[in-house]
Amino acid sequence: MHRVGQGKPLVFVHGLLVNHKTWRKVVAELQNDYECILPDLPLGAHSLPLPPGARPNVYLMADLMGAMLEALDLRDVTLIGNDSGGAISQFVVTRHPARIGKLVLTNCDAFRNFPPPILRPLKWATYVPGFLPLLGASSRLRLGQRILFGLVAKHPVPAEVARDILTPFIQNGAVRRDAGRFMQSIHPRQTQEVAKKLPEFKRPVLLPWGQADPIFPLKFGHKLCAQFPDARPQRAALGRASHKQQQRLLTRVDPFANPDALSIEILAFHKDQRRVAFPGAGPGIQQPDLTLIFGVGAENSPSAGA
Repeated sequence: MHRVGQGKPLVFVHGLLVNHKTWRKVVAELQNDYECILPDLPLGAHSLPLPPGARPNVYLMADLMGAMLEALDLRDVTLIGNDSGGAISQFVVTRHPARIGKLVLTNCDAFRNFPPPILRPLKWATYVPGFLPLLGASSRLRLGQRILFGLVAKHPVPAEVARDILTPFIQNGAVRRDAGRFMQSIHPRQTQEVAKKLPEFKRPVLLPWGQADPIFPLKFGHKLCAQFPDARPQRAALGRASHKQQQRLLTRVDPFANPDALSIEILAFHKDQRRVAFPGAGPGIQQPDLTLIFGVGAENSPSAGA
């Protein structure tokens, strides 16, 4: 677990085959104003493997997050999840809601998209003897790293960053075992079931969702947004971000985590426009006090990269 900065707590949840370093650019911008807590979950890029008999799954990940929040006595946390970390975050707010004050979900697994179709062959390949060691060996090569991260990153991940993230998976068979067991455990029925419980989370929710994401399409963002009964509407250009471009979250995460810093425009929008339509969705799709952010002004967005 990594902890930097001071202020209101932001807790970041990463996804499969990465670790806290996936949030490095976001945290660099936020740590001067907030306390950023970044756990390394046992999802394939962690340094300490689980005991041999452990069965990592989305429920265990959510419970580990809940135990961490309790052990650190964190309260009124803004929980920020991306990719399969977004799915885990959905389970955190339904299993351990007491310490969560706000939720931010960017492009992530939800409903029947767990895992996404493009990653399902990887799940089934983990049942093939020798596949995980082969994947670990190929991840030593720059080509293997590009193929692996190419599934989830719009821009090439720098070689030193990719190597740093993948080193535990490459070097430790127990880490690969944990990743394989987690991949084997995931099933769409899990996220479909948790979706039914999301309306119970009545605190502010923000969903900045990149439009140019073939893995987590726009329709899942709309559907996920409709599950939450209340959220703080915000309008900001996100651009055509892929789901790994977390640094484009900066202009949303910062004011969302600190409601005192919300602009007059956002406050007026929340007060005066009680029903907001999803951009580009047509007049028939509306939710009270809730908007899903799909930017159309990429030229106004921060520069992006993995």
